[in-house]
Amino acid sequence: MSKIYKFPKSKRNYSETFINNVKPDVIGDFIKDEHPHLTVRAADAIALAMIYSTYLDLVINEENISKYPSIKDIEDYIWVAHDKKKLH
Repeated sequence: MSKIYKFPKSKRNYSETFINNVKPDVIGDFIKDEHPHLTVRAADAIALAMIYSTYLDLVINEENISKYPSIKDIEDYIWVAHDKKKLH
């Protein structure tokens, strides 16, 4: 009797594993402990910015993208295209 093993067709990207397993609250607490003058809200915002910046770098590397627009360029385009002060 033989066994049939099924292997996944595509390997899951590390960027997806990273974004699904990272804990923003833990990173925010660490930042708050290291810099007590910050508010919890500011420490959490810094943690999220660090997480998403790292996620962006991982995706760019995995997709082999050599040239992409900066966040500033995208923001400028959105504000000009919609002619609004707020998106919501």
